[in-house]
Amino acid sequence: MLRPARGRKYVRLILAPIAAAVSALGLALGGYQPSPLLPLDGAYRFADGSVHSLAVSGDSLLWTDLQSGELRQLAQPSTGHFTFGPAYEVSNPVRGTIDTSSGGLTLRRGAAPAASATLLPVRREAVTFRNGVVTLHGKVTVPAGEGRHPGVVLIHGSEAGDRDEADLYVNLYTSLGFAVLSYDKRGVGDSTGLYVEQATARNVGDLAGDARAALRLLAARADVDPARVGLSGGSQAGWVIARAAAAAPLAHFAVVLSGPAMSSGEQAAYQAITGGGTVVPPPTTKRIRTVLAGVRPSGYDPRRDLRRLKIPVLWLFGAQDKSVYVPQSARILRGLHKSAFTLRVFPGAGHFLLNTAHGLTREVPRATRFVPVFPAIRGWLAARRITS
Repeated sequence: MLRPARGRKYVRLILAPIAAAVSALGLALGGYQPSPLLPLDGAYRFADGSVHSLAVSGDSLLWTDLQSGELRQLAQPSTGHFTFGPAYEVSNPVRGTIDTSSGGLTLRRGAAPAASATLLPVRREAVTFRNGVVTLHGKVTVPAGEGRHPGVVLIHGSEAGDRDEADLYVNLYTSLGFAVLSYDKRGVGDSTGLYVEQATARNVGDLAGDARAALRLLAARADVDPARVGLSGGSQAGWVIARAAAAAPLAHFAVVLSGPAMSSGEQAAYQAITGGGTVVPPPTTKRIRTVLAGVRPSGYDPRRDLRRLKIPVLWLFGAQDKSVYVPQSARILRGLHKSAFTLRVFPGAGHFLLNTAHGLTREVPRATRFVPVFPAIRGWLAARRITS
């Protein structure tokens, strides 16, 4: 899922070979370890109706305004008291504080009056489900209140993510009235099986099977409307969602963020040119086109699954993505003539859909906001009457 957590990502890259060796034995590396900050994790509504998210991110919290997209990684000088600086990972000079000691959220920014928000009540329930011999563990987060809710299963990207990894999106969807199922990826946390980072055809198929099993569990709940259940995820999740939804009649919609529509081999060739955003200056469009002109589809190719999709899908891309070649992915999707597909390409955004002018890795710490991802999701769901 596309929640910036760069430090955790780098740690995962170091641990991945160890994780693979352990999970190959059917064990999960380390087991699920909930953050002590998890009780503060949630969506908070202000008096003006705006909603902000506090989501577990490494050893701290990520604060995100779910309307404007503003985000900051918070520092914690004392219990219940957090500070933030002028940009995502720039903590000094301090530009504001967030206090959670009262059970809600009090935001102070410069000389502006303090604003208070109330934590939206939810129920969290641990769940277990199976896909063949693999046992997956996760949680269902449901907004308080009676009746049947729309439901969404969150799908991981290539990261070794646990059930809390995408809590920014758990908070977004629960604030819209959704029941949300998030789970430890196979081989991660408490889930058994083999964690594989690469999007091989076999791995995409395995992960899609996990997603279908999650859909079955969520759709069968008494507090979920099975006619309004779908999938959401980012990056590698785009392939997994295509494979899962093409074969899963339980999926009625999908939201894909920075998800490639080209094959895994083509995507790897593009990322090799750009270094995933580390090559400075970035390669020119002419060089990219010249190199990719000789690359044929290989590995998992989603085109066949995409042709089979009959559900509405929202695709969100950053025009400066250095991991997914957006012009080719958009060309593939538009060439399918799927009236149910909606594409949005945001200028001045990279793979994480943050306001990074060139999509470079070094620009991420100084980003200040997401591009209008959250209003786009909210409006698209409402237009299709999927939200509560």
